[in-house]
Amino acid sequence: MPEILIVDDEPQILRLVRQTLERNGHSCHLAEDAQQARALLKKQQFDLMLTDIQMPGESGLDLVEYVQREYTELAVVILSVIDDPETARGVLQAGAYGY
Repeated sequence: MPEILIVDDEPQILRLVRQTLERNGHSCHLAEDAQQARALLKKQQFDLMLTDIQMPGESGLDLVEYVQREYTELAVVILSVIDDPETARGVLQAGAYGY
């Protein structure tokens, strides 16, 4: 079963994404910020990370850059309501699989 890490500072978004993915047979783990995500990444292997871009503290872009350095096999997709081509381009250049 694929292991997915979902990172978002909004609890409602975390629950919604988790419910949707778990209904389709995925195992989900939740982090409310990049710091929690880093801690989970050190403890467990994931197949996919879905992360918000704007979060308090470390941004999703910073997290993508960290994952690209430390967990090169982990695919990262940004989930965001921000519709900004520059932001999308920057995240994709940093190594995110999708925006």
